[in-house]
Amino acid sequence: MHQYEFYEDDPPIHGLAMTVEAFEELIENAGPYHYEMMDGIVYNMAPASSEHALISLNIASSLKSQLASGTPCRAMQEQWVAVPGDEASVEPDVVVTCNISD
Repeated sequence: MHQYEFYEDDPPIHGLAMTVEAFEELIENAGPYHYEMMDGIVYNMAPASSEHALISLNIASSLKSQLASGTPCRAMQEQWVAVPGDEASVEPDVVVTCNISD
């Protein structure tokens, strides 16, 4: 059984301190909510909208077209990012990576 179980009428978590392990469990079972963690504090993210999705797609498309072919660099969406040496775990709208191990 998971520590975090959500029901439709539960309020989102916001401003709660937790470990990286607890946060990873939270996002696996977050129900209708989307979270990010900065400096060990969990924040509820704004709900998705079609306007926001279109803006993110346009940014990702623009970046993708500007990246040189033949390089490992690429633009991606909906990717969790963990910053090495930091307790931040965020889901930016668009990520550009040149890491070939991704």
